[in-house]
Amino acid sequence: MSLTVTAREPAAVPHRDEDLDGRIGTAGLAGATVAHGLLRFHTGDSGADAERLVAAHLGERTAQGMVPFAVDWRARQYCRYRTPDVDTVVRVDPADFRAGSVLDFTPFMDTVLTDPDAAAVLGIEAFEAARRAHGVTDLPFAESFGCYTPAFLGGDPAAPENVLTLPTVNYTLAMADVKQQWDSRPAGARLASLEPRDGRMRVIFDLDQDPAASPGAGTRADAVVVTSAEGPEVYNHGLARRLDAEAAARAAENLAGAFGPDAAGTPVLVDWRGRLYVRTQADGADAIVRYDPATLTAETVAEGEDFLERITTDPAMLDLLEEHAKSRECARLRLPLIPEGYSLVPPAPPAVTGQDPVDPDAFRGMATDVYWWLVPQLVRAAREFDPDRRLQGYLFAPGGTFRLQPAPAGAPGQASVPPRPWEDTAGAPIEAEAPHHVALAETGVEVTALDPAEGVPQGSPEVAEAFEWYGLAGRVHNHGLFRFLDADGAAQAGRHLETAFGEATGGAVPVIVDWLGRYVTWEDDDGPALVSYDVTRGERERLSGFEPGIEQLLTTGVALDLFDDADRRRTFEALGVDRLRPGTCVGVKVPPFLGGAEEPENREVDSLEVHWMFHGRVYAQLRGMPEGTQVAGVDMAEDGAPVVRFVDAEGKAPAAAGDAGVSDADSPGQDHDAGEADERPAEKRGLFRRMFKG
Repeated sequence: MSLTVTAREPAAVPHRDEDLDGRIGTAGLAGATVAHGLLRFHTGDSGADAERLVAAHLGERTAQGMVPFAVDWRARQYCRYRTPDVDTVVRVDPADFRAGSVLDFTPFMDTVLTDPDAAAVLGIEAFEAARRAHGVTDLPFAESFGCYTPAFLGGDPAAPENVLTLPTVNYTLAMADVKQQWDSRPAGARLASLEPRDGRMRVIFDLDQDPAASPGAGTRADAVVVTSAEGPEVYNHGLARRLDAEAAARAAENLAGAFGPDAAGTPVLVDWRGRLYVRTQADGADAIVRYDPATLTAETVAEGEDFLERITTDPAMLDLLEEHAKSRECARLRLPLIPEGYSLVPPAPPAVTGQDPVDPDAFRGMATDVYWWLVPQLVRAAREFDPDRRLQGYLFAPGGTFRLQPAPAGAPGQASVPPRPWEDTAGAPIEAEAPHHVALAETGVEVTALDPAEGVPQGSPEVAEAFEWYGLAGRVHNHGLFRFLDADGAAQAGRHLETAFGEATGGAVPVIVDWLGRYVTWEDDDGPALVSYDVTRGERERLSGFEPGIEQLLTTGVALDLFDDADRRRTFEALGVDRLRPGTCVGVKVPPFLGGAEEPENREVDSLEVHWMFHGRVYAQLRGMPEGTQVAGVDMAEDGAPVVRFVDAEGKAPAAAGDAGVSDADSPGQDHDAGEADERPAEKRGLFRRMFKG
């Protein structure tokens, strides 16, 4: 059967038609949809997206030799791959993460619309079945039939329940992300489930490290069994633990501290959520009362007589102790067991937020004793706030000082719900102490990556202590909105600052770089302070005190305004990027101090080294020139360094300029007498400064 064009994108232009021998343009196929969506030929825009998608699957180096020209109904990209020996069409399939040759390019283009075998290769029968099953008449140009569970995770691409319509770009990037999670799975991990969380597909792992032994904590058990070899009984790898005399005494102290002296009885058991089971008298009979630290509530759950003996014999204990939820959370957090003294608890206690305590996405590991102490402190603190304030977060500052972070009660975008922890499938071990900082409400700021980090920024004991205490080095927030520097990144930033702003920055310790390449430093400026430097504007701003500034960045949404996340998202979309890699930023072609516009058209992804060494050298030549000096142009020296040409108000080269800018030693900023020009840029109180509260 022949295939016909059934739809066209308006005003479509071919994608890289010069690399396709003009075949798409000559045949008028740019933006053409064949057989109601069986195959779509790329436009300039969709082809650019396709290049990014192919790179996400094959790697940038391999993808450089590919020219995408079409995409089929399963989101499989068809690319021309040409070398001196080969000229073929490669099909890249996101569902099984494979790429393979289909046919040589010329015969493919000659026969794809006319040869009956071409329709079979494209899977027309399965396509028609999917259209009927989903009630799709014409598959939209930018959508495809994707797999919920991809083939590389065992999914059946032909199963109707595994097929759904999705935007091609979103689906392909999601499959690349899932494959990366799967490839980085811990040894022995198996697939538990694939679930949409936090705007992405999460691979949930099931750790059953020793199938010959009893199942690990992440595998759902059908009975409660003792899994400890010695000491007090441990059930189902941490589902619950019996308390010996010492542990029971600590539990009684925790109970009295949280519930007061009326909480009488003998603690006998603690479960995986830190809940204490206390034998006491209720209505004249032995009873087991369960005390929940997250909600600060108590309820009678069982008869006291023979309670401990019934744990392994009564099937109802599986539901009472919530084995199903425990196994799910341990699989999600990659925990083969819950260590002694720890529990899985929501860091934003429902007793404070008023939300459902059984929000599985919020559970994190925390020392049980710490949590029993922490929740009453937070509840009492929240009650002491004025009506127009609420508890936004808390910190254990370096040294263990407990601090609270308030926020306006009606702050936009600050709903009182637990945050979505980035640790969900990070494979990190359970923490030995309380989290050092926790946001108790959604902030819109999340850790989206961890750069490889070697050491912490040097030059300030206060910076080193904060970075080590909070674990900041290498943390990337919101896909590059800002990232905390490690020792090497801070050293590089110090060189950049000195090039642009001179020796006045010698005492600065760079700690943060944002998406526009702006550095934030620690400096002694009327006390320890956070100070920002923008090389494209030649501006320096004192943002806030160092300690309160770091605390706000960690527990509030101030970074969204401080670093302008809305502009970042618009710019990323315009540039076709989804995140910034380490050592890169969004730079400008013409800096604002030379009249450049702050629009996507004047922006490009650049390396920090190129960004700062180019604009920094230009600014270094500008900052020392006399008032009224104008820029006539910027030339490039033989070594690639920018050389600024200056003129005075009369259009003549200023007397002090000489051979300005040929090298750092000859730059006007260096030649100028220090007493005549301030080496440090003027203080600006702009958007950055206004964002910090207090």
